[in-house]
Amino acid sequence: MEKNYRPIIEFVLAREAGFVDDPDDPGGATNMGITIATLGAWRGGNATVAEVRSLTRHEAELIYHRNYWTAAGCPDLPAGVDLVVMDACVMSGIEPSLNFLRRQLGLAVKLRNAHKLYPKTEKHLRVFEQQRLQERLHFACMPAVVAGVSERRRDFYRSLGTFTKFGKGWLKRVDMAQRLAMHLWATQSLTPD
Repeated sequence: MEKNYRPIIEFVLAREAGFVDDPDDPGGATNMGITIATLGAWRGGNATVAEVRSLTRHEAELIYHRNYWTAAGCPDLPAGVDLVVMDACVMSGIEPSLNFLRRQLGLAVKLRNAHKLYPKTEKHLRVFEQQRLQERLHFACMPAVVAGVSERRRDFYRSLGTFTKFGKGWLKRVDMAQRLAMHLWATQSLTPD
């Protein structure tokens, strides 16, 4: 739900705090969760570590809104589900996060090709996929969807080679996201739009 963007981006930015350049993080130089590659793509070229370091909160929010929130269809997701999908997008990418949701709803997932890239989807097919997702969500139990997506995230993070270093923080973040998602669902499902 679009009205949830503000509390969700606040949640994300509180977890993605300032600049880091950990050699064990495959994302490389990152600021507020925006990697050097993401910033370069946003600006239409290659970004430098200095540019990542000087990224403003305003620009980070613009990147998150367009490249994650809108790209993943979060404005059309129910309260709570929008948060767990958005947070998963930030941590894992759009297609993996949507795959967590697709699997939970019993829909087909997208797989990477031999080049480890997800296939591009034609616009009309994306609309169809979004409609199928919405149909499934219409009849789903939202607390079960939130819990299921969260558990799929935990399983995914546990499978990563960097889990021993970063895993405790990742799991804590998923727990926090799940609690806030349940709060958003509970408070918004009881009041009309």
